[in-house]
Amino acid sequence: MEQLLSPYLTALFWVGLLIPIGIVLRSKIPFFQKYLVPSSLITGFIGMILMNLQIVGVPTADGWAPIDFKTYAMLTSLIFIANFMMIGLASGKSNGEGGKTKEMTRGVVWLSITFYGGYGVLILTGLAVIWGYNYLTGAGLENATAVNMVHGFTGGPAQALTIAQMWVNNAANADINHLWIVSSDVLVMAVSYGAAGFLIAAFVGVPLANYGLRKGLSADATSIKLDDAFLRGIMPGDAKESLGRHTMHPASLDTITFHLAMLCIAFFFTWCFCYALKMVLPKDIAVLGFGLMFMWGLFCGLVLRKIINVIKKDYLIDDDLVHRINGTLVDFMMITALMAVKWAVLGKYIVPFTVTVVLASFLLFLWFWIPSRWLGRNGLERFLVNYAACTGTLASSLLLMRIVDPKGESLVPAEAGFSQFMLILPVAPMALFIFPAIGVKTSMTTVLYTGVVVLAVSTILMLWLKATGYWKGGQEKDAEGCELSASAQQGQ
Repeated sequence: MEQLLSPYLTALFWVGLLIPIGIVLRSKIPFFQKYLVPSSLITGFIGMILMNLQIVGVPTADGWAPIDFKTYAMLTSLIFIANFMMIGLASGKSNGEGGKTKEMTRGVVWLSITFYGGYGVLILTGLAVIWGYNYLTGAGLENATAVNMVHGFTGGPAQALTIAQMWVNNAANADINHLWIVSSDVLVMAVSYGAAGFLIAAFVGVPLANYGLRKGLSADATSIKLDDAFLRGIMPGDAKESLGRHTMHPASLDTITFHLAMLCIAFFFTWCFCYALKMVLPKDIAVLGFGLMFMWGLFCGLVLRKIINVIKKDYLIDDDLVHRINGTLVDFMMITALMAVKWAVLGKYIVPFTVTVVLASFLLFLWFWIPSRWLGRNGLERFLVNYAACTGTLASSLLLMRIVDPKGESLVPAEAGFSQFMLILPVAPMALFIFPAIGVKTSMTTVLYTGVVVLAVSTILMLWLKATGYWKGGQEKDAEGCELSASAQQGQ
């Protein structure tokens, strides 16, 4: 039994021990409430401190044995894969709605183009800083950490860590040719940039949302104060919000059991697909099989849901419950990712790391803010959604939307969901062929050219649509609203 518990279950036990501490700190400290810092993020930072002090561990016959950082890195990757499978399961639901409004389409287009361009901003910023620092100091730090920042900001610590693990695995494979051996430093820097992105989304995003409200830039001019439960992170005792509906009769099978079974099915077929890819792909890119397991898991979850829809059993899947399971995975993933950060490695990168985070956050602000002013209505909301998603995650975006749209009436969150699917095609070449092959087939010069092309294409598209007047739709709607308001006042 002792062997069965170690190391992964004991690592999860520590996560469970720390979660109540994060909950209490969020509920008691106004600073965390003001910036809407998730309890899981607080827990993760506590765990990171304890890990680096070698307090997180287990008793053994030889004394106290600290848990290895690699244990939490592996847990993060596994939870991240499960997270993407559940996203696929939720995304494959049948859509009974009709066509979307022109304004919503305009929003999806704006969110997609600017988010895509954000990749270019991050790539060029990361490379400029790390190359400049190495040139000025001769430190010889790993250049691939610039791409860590891109993945850490746009996808979070787990995605960044998964991609970095692919580079390290490639570096350890003597059967393939290498452009250079990628340093294992990328594993720590991946999680570090992901954690920094979450902090930027909170400590920069919240003040920006409040600034927009004070300036009257939000579509909902009657924004109300956030309720106490939202700020403290704990629901009141008489709360009646449901976690979901029963799709299975408890006398036969619990509904959660059925949904977890769907996750296991997706995991099994994803593993088979990854293994098949590993067998058929050339050795130098065979890592794309299990290395991109999270992406193949997303598609397997999507296909599974489509099959359930085709056989007309989609009523057995409760989307609210799927979201709750996914939320659970995200919380655990955030904590385990932060507990995988090793300070000894981060220390030697601290200068370029800090400069990169500050500069990238500022340039992303300019990149999203300037074109958001072309939109008129919902410009602030769309800016906040993309800024938070491009530094933290889409969940960070929803937290900021709660500030400017407390009634939940805006369509911008739905636009953000659609835009993520629109981005699959343009982002695929980077995600499937360029970034995973760093150190093997992809040089940092190729990454630079990729960033230039992405930023140039996005900029040209944005300016062209501006010149054609496409972005004016929201402004015209605002003007109509003002005229109607004025007419009503004259009638009174």
